[in-house]
Amino acid sequence: MTIRISLLLALGPLLACASAPRKALGNDATVAHTPAASGEDPCDLLFRALEVDDTARAWARFDTEMKHAVPLPQLDGLWKNLFETLGPLGGWSLRTRETAGRDLVRRVYGLDFEKGTLLARVTYRVSSGRIAGLLLLPDEKHVSYDSPPGARFRAEEIQIRRPGFVLAGTLLTPEGPPPFPAVLLQTGSGQQTRDEPLPIPGLSGYRPFRQIAESLAARGIAVLRVDDRGVGESTGASTLATATTADFADDARAEVAWLRGRRDLDPTRIAIVGHSEGADIAEMAAASDPGLHAVVLLAGRGEGGMQILEYQLRAILAEDPSLTPDQREKRVAEQQAKLRAVKDGRNVTAGGQPGPWLHGFLNYDPLAEVRRVKQPLLILQGALDRQVPARDARALAEAAKAAGNANVAVRVFPDLNHLFLPAKTGAISEYPRLASTRLPAEVLDALGAWLVRELRARPPPAR
Repeated sequence: MTIRISLLLALGPLLACASAPRKALGNDATVAHTPAASGEDPCDLLFRALEVDDTARAWARFDTEMKHAVPLPQLDGLWKNLFETLGPLGGWSLRTRETAGRDLVRRVYGLDFEKGTLLARVTYRVSSGRIAGLLLLPDEKHVSYDSPPGARFRAEEIQIRRPGFVLAGTLLTPEGPPPFPAVLLQTGSGQQTRDEPLPIPGLSGYRPFRQIAESLAARGIAVLRVDDRGVGESTGASTLATATTADFADDARAEVAWLRGRRDLDPTRIAIVGHSEGADIAEMAAASDPGLHAVVLLAGRGEGGMQILEYQLRAILAEDPSLTPDQREKRVAEQQAKLRAVKDGRNVTAGGQPGPWLHGFLNYDPLAEVRRVKQPLLILQGALDRQVPARDARALAEAAKAAGNANVAVRVFPDLNHLFLPAKTGAISEYPRLASTRLPAEVLDALGAWLVRELRARPPPAR
């Protein structure tokens, strides 16, 4: 989904990524790392170990939950993949720091590797100094969103004002006479920038929303893609500790309203396309707005959060040959007990995972919501998806049809994973070794042809 939990992928699975209220240093402020002055700072101790490739010493800094979530061999393999892709770690600098809450402090660092930079969101426990969460993110400061040379569309940087923050994005508009139909893209879980990149070794070229946007714009459809609140050029980081998927759906509604206000766009021909958690957002927005013309769900879930997270955990545990069947079942039972406490409202922090977001995720019923979607509906899924079961595509389609939606199409691609990339197993551990980081033409063609038909788009005129 790039579901928030799975995308903590290997450095910080579900109940090991903590959240606390944010106190930002400022957009451009950084605090340099100075080893002599750092003392026994938990984050510096972690990075010093990783700097010399001592993953055993780094792993020793983890708390008990992190050690269970990320075994040493997994951390070692991930760090080796990072080294092969980006070279050695040369330094780090503090980007933002956050106030302590419930014994937790979270900081965001820039990690400077020989061949590039990543952001590291590190959470540690004040009482023990142990690392409770570690999440790597792309550093998108210097990305160009211009149109490629010779494109038959133009790119425009835009801003959408929300209460207390601003959303920044890129609008692609085709050549030719307006008004144009338009598509709004919604990213998966976890805060992502407008191209929906992933901070995974080997996937630096993966920018699916850029591919989709440019493919649709070349077919005569305007496309808006936006940095999620709190990342990239969008502000609003202070809201993330309490934000839920429903809040992100409000952002999507504001983006739709912005599109309707454009004179060069047709307000009656707007579609929303959501990937992973973005599919939840698309459902919510469409169910509350009959004026939206069409909806596309890419790898959207068709079952509850408890079931999805159990599916994901079982897929991860199945790859660990050191675990016996009884040990796997024990891990699953422990996770389910913690999740049940969050779902029922008995534990609002979930061992550090943002409580409001996770509570909403666990209680959201995608089948109930998709029954309220009456617009033309396209559902695309990869058969090798190990984050959302491929069976969910059919479940969503059947629920929508049973509720009276007569215009529902579904397609499951046999050899694609959750990222819609060709795969052999679909496992998350396979992501760094995928042969391609580009969406196959069959995905872009299936999506493009359906939207052109439903939105009555016209291709740009010949030059």
